[in-house]
Amino acid sequence: MIAGNVRDSDDQRNEKAVYGKAVTARIAQMQGVRWVGGLHPHNMHHFLLAGDLFVMPSIWPDPFPTVMIEAAAAGLPIVAAARGGITEFLSHCPGNVFVDNPADPKQLATSISAWMEDPARRDSVGRWLRQCVEGQFDWSRVCLEFEQLYDRLLLPQAKTEAQ
Repeated sequence: MIAGNVRDSDDQRNEKAVYGKAVTARIAQMQGVRWVGGLHPHNMHHFLLAGDLFVMPSIWPDPFPTVMIEAAAAGLPIVAAARGGITEFLSHCPGNVFVDNPADPKQLATSISAWMEDPARRDSVGRWLRQCVEGQFDWSRVCLEFEQLYDRLLLPQAKTEAQ
């Protein structure tokens, strides 16, 4: 299953819309591949839980791809391009999760096949990623770190104003 937003435009100058329509038309011709379109954030978790593997062939260096964190929280191993914040989050992940060239379909297919042929590895890495998300992005930890940051930033100012 493939999800994502496609720009709705018939304007041939809108490159993203033209590209999106070409991709969805090609997917429609593939056996065993289903395009589900854009998903409401409320439904994303259910979509991810239906998968065995998350593939993120990003071509731009997204500094913090939230969808990657969501996939890891769902316990999915990730195949991704080595770009931007992706590398920071996945750098210690056991096993090879990076593809050098996300535009190379053979490289993606090879990586995906290796994961699909090894369910024990998928489960193990999925559990590891889930634990990483729980350890790094648990709301109680995030809130505590924000409070500590605010204290460091605001307390010196409060002391100065009191004097």
